[in-house]
Amino acid sequence: MDRILYKFFEHIIESSMILGDSFSDSIQVATEIVANALLTGNTIFTVGQGNSCALAQLLTHNLALGTQMDRPGFPSLNLSQMVCGFTNDCNAKVLLTHSKSSDILFLLSRGASNTNLIQFVEAGVQRDLRIILVAYKDDAMLIEHLRPRDLCLDLSRFESRVLSQLHLQIIESLSQLVDHVILGEN
Repeated sequence: MDRILYKFFEHIIESSMILGDSFSDSIQVATEIVANALLTGNTIFTVGQGNSCALAQLLTHNLALGTQMDRPGFPSLNLSQMVCGFTNDCNAKVLLTHSKSSDILFLLSRGASNTNLIQFVEAGVQRDLRIILVAYKDDAMLIEHLRPRDLCLDLSRFESRVLSQLHLQIIESLSQLVDHVILGEN
């Protein structure tokens, strides 16, 4: 069992290094998009698929409450929690009701062009939100809705067993960088 555990952690570390090397520029662009939106009083809407719903909630929590210091909260709402128990056709209506054109929609996908995420992306495009999509395998239907001003971080090259860890690293680095950009703190 020690060997299995060692190999698992070794794989996480290797994947983390690839994420840092290959996606640091995209994470910095995402930081600029989010920070600029927050500085102009806009809201960040987050949503995840499957167990990434909890990670989308973590980004909402980090933005609303901060991570390292007491600071004013930034406007962020987690759509996964807002639509819990709703029928699928209500998902887009929640976003259309609460968003305005200069807001941001941040999505964490686990792949296969999830129907709920497609509805959120379509509503985001309809409302003219800027979209940040963390995509995975077989997300072509999601990606095709994105416009040139949107951002896609496609994690398809990674194994699914490390996807949650990579989502977490993106969320935490984005949260830290947004605080740094807005507050100038280390």
